[in-house]
Amino acid sequence: MRHTAVLLTVIFLILASGIASAQQTDVSFNALGTFTNSVTGKGLNETATKSGGALLSFRYFPHQHNGIEVNYAYTKNSQVYTSLSGVPVTRVQSSINEFTGAYVYHVTRGPVQPFGLVGAGFLSFSPTDSAIKAADPLISRQIKPAFLYGAGLDFRATKNLAVRAQYRGFIYQAPDFFGEKFALHTGAAIRMGEGAVGLVYRF
Repeated sequence: MRHTAVLLTVIFLILASGIASAQQTDVSFNALGTFTNSVTGKGLNETATKSGGALLSFRYFPHQHNGIEVNYAYTKNSQVYTSLSGVPVTRVQSSINEFTGAYVYHVTRGPVQPFGLVGAGFLSFSPTDSAIKAADPLISRQIKPAFLYGAGLDFRATKNLAVRAQYRGFIYQAPDFFGEKFALHTGAAIRMGEGAVGLVYRF
């Protein structure tokens, strides 16, 4: 996972250096916290533990207000399954890798610059070694398409540096680690929210 993050960082920096003359690009490194809503289906309640992680984003604005971004994020949490009466059934700890792209509308005037975004991508849920050893039956990796939306503020510090605070939301189908053969999933649409704060470098 560390190698993936390093590779993406290198790709982002290469892209940024290649179009730096446009003066409409930025790279941001963010710390994030995640929280997930509870859903019900197939006789189960499902939620996830809160977690922290990191987000790397690259933005390019071919026009003054309209731009695109690509994102990579990493976090790790546990999907928690209980019966409708609240009795614990099982839990699965997994690493979550996010790969998304989005359209960004950015207000560029003033020291405080609001923005909104909407996009899509996928979330990859990879059970940890401890989860794999504890699972019966064996669990599997899950890749789920996700809808992305969000909004935030850039607080400009200098011409090239800013502080970014944002909220990002995802809607996707809850992961089915155990397969259709075993009734250990809800099959419901689930929502995960992320609050993120980070530093922005503008080219």
